[in-house]
Amino acid sequence: MLRRSPHGVFALVAPIAKNGRLALADAIGQPRAVASPGGKPVSRRARPSEPPSERFEEYPPAPLSNRLSDAPSARPPFPSDPEPSTAPGRRDAHRDSYLAIRQVAKPEDLRVVFQPIIDLWNGRLFAYEALVRCRHSSPPELFERAHAAGCVGRLGRMVREIAVPLSAGRPIFLNVHPGELNEPWLVRPDDPMFFHDHDVFLEITESVPLLHFDRCIQVLRELRVRGGVHLVVDDLGAGYSNLKSIADLEPRVVKLDRGLIAGIHQNRRQERLVSGVIRICHDLGATVVAEGIEVHAEYQVLRDAGAHLGQGYLFARPGFPMPAVTWPPEAGKDAVA
Repeated sequence: MLRRSPHGVFALVAPIAKNGRLALADAIGQPRAVASPGGKPVSRRARPSEPPSERFEEYPPAPLSNRLSDAPSARPPFPSDPEPSTAPGRRDAHRDSYLAIRQVAKPEDLRVVFQPIIDLWNGRLFAYEALVRCRHSSPPELFERAHAAGCVGRLGRMVREIAVPLSAGRPIFLNVHPGELNEPWLVRPDDPMFFHDHDVFLEITESVPLLHFDRCIQVLRELRVRGGVHLVVDDLGAGYSNLKSIADLEPRVVKLDRGLIAGIHQNRRQERLVSGVIRICHDLGATVVAEGIEVHAEYQVLRDAGAHLGQGYLFARPGFPMPAVTWPPEAGKDAVA
């Protein structure tokens, strides 16, 4: 699938296998076909024999800042309104969301950090997840307050405007609050995720209820068709989650909640439960990410249970710049909370 960047360069997204285990060798780190200014496809990695003058146009370096105050959507919408629609009602909503978000949190108090998601068998990097951090509240509290104030869509857009450019050349996982599916921000054609030069995985949390289910399904399908975006069911095993959502939403990836992971090596019944959930996910064509791995024994049990991908303090803490992976994880050197 050819995807256009803001700079006129096209990137070809490699396909991913649908058999429950992602084809990492095909999806990560492979040369990408791009269109040169003359229209001739060339490799994203320049051949050594090519003179520098004939090499294709490179993407510009990502910005150094991870602060949400530098996001375009953090700026005042007056006097010119960037909303594509010129209807007064849409302009008013755009202005109101700007005013509301400054009541929820000051943009200068918000930043984006990244945590790697890796192959549990060889430690190979699969993707980075972008996580928002706030000086005065936890991420769930921040998004719930933004949802209540009517500005959760703008907050999500601000996160993507910072996280996507910083992730150039890498797959990225982006969190989406269910409330964003009922706002116009996510489907705007100028959203940064539609210009990313690699795969984009949208995480829909299962820890809060998914209201207006039919409309949400419609929006998610539109996103997948328009932008080659992959759906991730997040926090399975927490809050309002249930296995039926995997059948209804048809996610590419399912992330197991930390509540199912913690202490799994000490509870045989919990181990059997998680093994059964992983088998069901694989049968439905979803790859499983075990989230929140902090103990070496947890990692061993989850790998043997069939979880192909993992994420947690045992491998790397969230940070910026993007942290390196600790591999192999050493027994007896568990992560300290």
